[in-house]
Amino acid sequence: REIPVSQVILSHKSPDGTVQFYSAIIRDNTERKLAETEKARLTSILEATTDLVAIADVSGKVLYMNRGGRKLLGFGENEDLSDKINMDTHPAWAAQLVLNEGIPTALRDGSWSGETVLISRDGREIPVSQLILSHKSPDGTVQFTSTIMRDITERKRTEEQNRLQAVALENAANAIVMTDSEGTILWVNPAFTLLTGYGAEEAIGKHARLLQSGRQNSEFYANLWQTIKRGQIWRGELINRRKDGSLYTEEMTIAPIRDQQGAITRFVAIKQDITASKQAEQALRKAKEAAEAGSQAKSEFLANMSHEIRTPMNAIVGMTELALDTELTREQREYLTTVRSSTDSLLSVINDILDFSKIEAGKLEMDRIDFPLRETLEDIMRTMALRAHEKGLELACRIPPEMPEGLIGDPGRLRQVIVNLTGNAVKFTAQGEVVLNVEVESQTGNDVCLHFTVKDTGIGIPAEKQGSIFEAFTQADSSTTRQYGGTGLGLAIACRLVRMMQGDLWVESEPGKGSTFHFTAHFGLQVGARTEPVPQESVNLIDLPVLVVDDNATNGRILEEMLARWKMRPTAVNSGPLALAALAQAREAGAPFPLVLLDVHMPGMDGFAVAERIKQDPLLSGATIMMFTSASRPGDIVRSRRLGVAAYLIKPIRLGELLETMLSVLGNRACKADQVRVATRRSRNDRRRGVRILLVEDNPVNQVVALRLLEKQGHRVLVAGNGREALLALKKTAFQGFDLVLMDVQMPEMDGLEATRAIREEEKATGSHVPIVAMTAHAMQGDRESCLAAGMDDYLSKPIRAQDLFVLIESLVGVSAANAPEPRPPKRDVIDEKKILSFFEGDMELLREIVALFLAECPRQLSGIQEAIVRGDAAGLERAAHALKGSVSNFADPDAFQATQRLEKMGREQDLSQAEGAYAALEKEILRLQKALADLSKECVS
Repeated sequence: REIPVSQVILSHKSPDGTVQFYSAIIRDNTERKLAETEKARLTSILEATTDLVAIADVSGKVLYMNRGGRKLLGFGENEDLSDKINMDTHPAWAAQLVLNEGIPTALRDGSWSGETVLISRDGREIPVSQLILSHKSPDGTVQFTSTIMRDITERKRTEEQNRLQAVALENAANAIVMTDSEGTILWVNPAFTLLTGYGAEEAIGKHARLLQSGRQNSEFYANLWQTIKRGQIWRGELINRRKDGSLYTEEMTIAPIRDQQGAITRFVAIKQDITASKQAEQALRKAKEAAEAGSQAKSEFLANMSHEIRTPMNAIVGMTELALDTELTREQREYLTTVRSSTDSLLSVINDILDFSKIEAGKLEMDRIDFPLRETLEDIMRTMALRAHEKGLELACRIPPEMPEGLIGDPGRLRQVIVNLTGNAVKFTAQGEVVLNVEVESQTGNDVCLHFTVKDTGIGIPAEKQGSIFEAFTQADSSTTRQYGGTGLGLAIACRLVRMMQGDLWVESEPGKGSTFHFTAHFGLQVGARTEPVPQESVNLIDLPVLVVDDNATNGRILEEMLARWKMRPTAVNSGPLALAALAQAREAGAPFPLVLLDVHMPGMDGFAVAERIKQDPLLSGATIMMFTSASRPGDIVRSRRLGVAAYLIKPIRLGELLETMLSVLGNRACKADQVRVATRRSRNDRRRGVRILLVEDNPVNQVVALRLLEKQGHRVLVAGNGREALLALKKTAFQGFDLVLMDVQMPEMDGLEATRAIREEEKATGSHVPIVAMTAHAMQGDRESCLAAGMDDYLSKPIRAQDLFVLIESLVGVSAANAPEPRPPKRDVIDEKKILSFFEGDMELLREIVALFLAECPRQLSGIQEAIVRGDAAGLERAAHALKGSVSNFADPDAFQATQRLEKMGREQDLSQAEGAYAALEKEILRLQKALADLSKECVS
C-alpha cells in the first residue's frame, strides 16, 4: 500500500566532517493529501457554478469569490477584490457580511438566508437570494463567513408578470372562471360574482354546469365539451341562469391550459354579458321590421294612389286627344284645349309628387343602360321647342364635337333634370334665349363627368333666395307660384337626382339679367361607341362653303360648330342684308356659296325676304337654301315651296337631322320646287305606321282610347281582355301575326307579367320574339324592373301620352306609313334589296364594300358568340352578339337582327340555358343572309 508521507532526514558527522549515520523522521500525509484533493475538487465545483460564492473576513473584506460571482458583478477573474467590495463601496453587500454589532441573530447562530439586491460594478441592481454561513473558532468567535448568492432577476420578472396578470384578472370587466380538466371550478374573479350572483366560496368546488339554464340542449354541450377536450378553443353564445334564477345571455370563450408535458390540466373561460345588446338587437330588429312594414305600406299606398289617379287621367288625356282630332266649333275646341292644358299641368303635379315621394321613401333607383348622348339631348330639346317658340324664345343646344357619344347611365333621369331646368328657364323668360350647353368636366378610362349648363335671359333670382329654391315646396317668391304655377318640387327632385348621379347642382343668377343653372353628373363610357355621325361618301362636304344666316349669336355659333366637325367652311352673318352682301361678294370672288342655312325669324328682313331676293337674282339663285324656324306658321311650307327652298327644319336643330337633310338636298339639287323636304314635328310621327298590334287591356275605357289613337295612326289592332286571351291570339298565329304587343299589367285571370313569361317560354321553341310593351297605372320603383325581368321590352306609365306611345312604337318596330309593307310571312328567303340600296343612297360601290367587309368579319363574330356560349361567359356573349347585331342592322333583315338581339339579351340577363338553341337559329339566319348578300353583291357588279 502506498502511503504518502512527509519526511526529515538528518546526517550525523564526525569531527572531521565524515557522515557517520543518518536519522529520519517520517510522518503519514494521507489525511493531508486527501484534504488537498477535496479542496481542489471543491474549488473546481465552486468555479464551475454560475451562482456567486464568496468568503469574507469579519470586516466584510472579500477573501475569495468564484468565477460566477465575479462575472455577475463585473469583475475580472484575477482582480483583487479585497479593497473593492467592502462596507464603503457596497453597503448592501457589507450590511449582510459585517459580523460586528447588528449582525442578524440567525447568523450568530451559524447561518442566515434571505433576499437582497446587489450593486454590480456598473451600478446595475441585481436581485439575489443568499445563504450566509458563519465559521467560528473553538471558543465560539466568528472568524470568517461564506456566502452563496443566486441571481433571481428572471424569477422576479415572472413573479411581477404573474402579479400583474392576477391583478388584471381580479379587476377584469369580464367574468373569468378556471376549472380543472373535468370542469370543476377552481377559481373565479369578482366579475363572475357580479354576473352570476355566486360568491367565490359558493362556486369553487362546484361543476360549471351550476349555471346551466336548460335553454341549450345536450347536443350543444356535447359539441362544446368535445371541442375543448381536443385542445381547441370554443367560442359561442349561450343563455345561463343566475343564482336568483334570472336568465342572461353571455358570449363565452373557453381555452385549454396544458402542462409542460402537453397534457390538458385546466380550462379557462372568459364570459361577457351581452344581454343588453341582445335586447337592443331584438328591439332594433322589431323597429326595422316595423319600419320596413311602414315603408312597404307607404310604397303600396303610393302605388295604389298612382294607379287610382292615373287610370281616370288616362281616359281624360286620351279622349281629349281624340276629341281635338274631330270637327269642332271654335268654342268647343277652346274648351277642350283648356282641358288638355289643365290635364297636362295636373299630370305634371302628380308626377312631381310621386317622384318626390319615391325619393323620400328610398324607392327610386338609377338605371345603367347604354344611350347616345347627342341624340338624347337633341330629343329633349325638341320636346321643349314648342313651349319656347310659342313665347318667341330662341332655344339652342350646344354639344362640342369632342363630346363622347356612347354613355352608360340613366337617360330618363337625365332627361328629367334637363327638362325641369329648361322648362323653368322657358317659364321665367319673357324674351331672349334659353341655351343648353354641355362640356367634359373630367374623364378616365371608363368614366366621364359632364358639366351641363342651362342659361336663360329671364327674370333672375335674388342672391338671398338662391339657396332655398332647391328645397322642397319652395320657390324664390311666393307670388311666383300664382303667376307661373308649379309645385316647388321640381328643383328639389332635380337636386336629388343629380346627387344620385354623383354630381352637384347650383345656380348663378342676378335679378333682371337671367340665370345659369349648373349641374355635373357621372356616366360610364361605352366601349367602341361611335362619337359622331359620319357623312356618306355620295356627297363630299369637305371644304364646302356654307353661309349661315341667324340673328341669334348662340344659334349661329352652334351651327358653325356642327358644320366645322364635317370639315365644311361656314361663314356666319346675323342679318338679311349682310347675307345678300356676303353672297354677292363670294360670287364676285368666283367662289359662290353652294349652300345657305337661313333663319326665318330675323328683324328687318326675315328669311323669306332673303330667299325671295336670292331667287330673283339669277347670279345667286344657284345656291341651295335650307330654312330654320323657331315656330312654323300657317302657309310657311307653301311659301317655302314657291321660293324653291330645299328644306324647312324646326329648331332646335339636331345634328343627325341636319346632316341627313344636307346630304339629301345637296345630292339632289335638281329637285322640283314642290319636292321641298319638310322636317316638322308632326312629320316624324307620321313616318312610321302600318303596324300589327295586339292590345291587351281589361278596362273598356282604356281599350277605346288606345284603339282609337292607334287606328288613327294607321295601325291594325286586335284587342284582348286579359293575358290568357292574348296568349291564345298569339298561338293562333304561331307567334308571327303581330309586330307588337301592348300589355296592361293588372288584369284578371292572367296578369301582364304572367302572360309575358308564358309568351317568352312558348317563343323558345320557335326562335321568334315579339316586342312587348308594359302599360301600367303603377309608377313605382321596381315596376319597370319587374316588367323587364318578366321579358317585356319596354314600359309606359299611364296615362299614356299619344306622342310617347308613337315614338316607342317607332323605336321598337319602325315600319313606314308611307310605304307600309304587306304582313311579313313567317319565314323569308330573300332580303329587301331596294331597302338596302336606299340605306346607301343608291351607292352600289359603297354597298359592295360594306357587304365584302361583313362577309369577311361575320365568321369571326359568329365564332366569338359560340366561344362565349361554350365558356359560359354571359358578358362576352352580350358583347359579341351586340357587335354582330350592329353589323346585321345595315341590311334590313329583321329575322337575323332579332336572332342576334335574342342572344344579346340572354348575355345581358346572364341566362344561357337556351343559348345553344338560339345560336343554332342565328347561324341559320346568318347563312341565309350571307348567301343573299353575296348574290346581291354579284348583281351590283353586273
